[in-house]
Amino acid sequence: MKCMIDELLHNTELFDLYGALLTDRQRECLSMYLLDDYSVSEIGEEIGTSRQAAYDMIHRAIKILEEYESKLLLLKKQHDREAVLDKAYDAIAGLQCDEEKRKAILMLIGPYTGYHQGDK
Repeated sequence: MKCMIDELLHNTELFDLYGALLTDRQRECLSMYLLDDYSVSEIGEEIGTSRQAAYDMIHRAIKILEEYESKLLLLKKQHDREAVLDKAYDAIAGLQCDEEKRKAILMLIGPYTGYHQGDK
């Protein structure tokens, strides 16, 4: 079972990838919910609808994003690429070779991994 923070991060990643495929109203509600930290009641007030209607719209939009991901797998592929790059970064960081070349390679792939310059 996902914790609330993991679920929020997952939904935010899905929104980043697939949000443009939602209707304007769904995108607006989900943006307020995920990115602006509005409560469901605040969203209802902001868009001029009931709390329940806002709740339904948010959860319907999340379900739509999940459906896109189940078909396209863009988020899974992104996470898979990041894992491979993290392994490559670790392997390169451990190489015994010309220090300047090693650092140059790490700087090239560093932005695509969970590491930052100077981590290793």
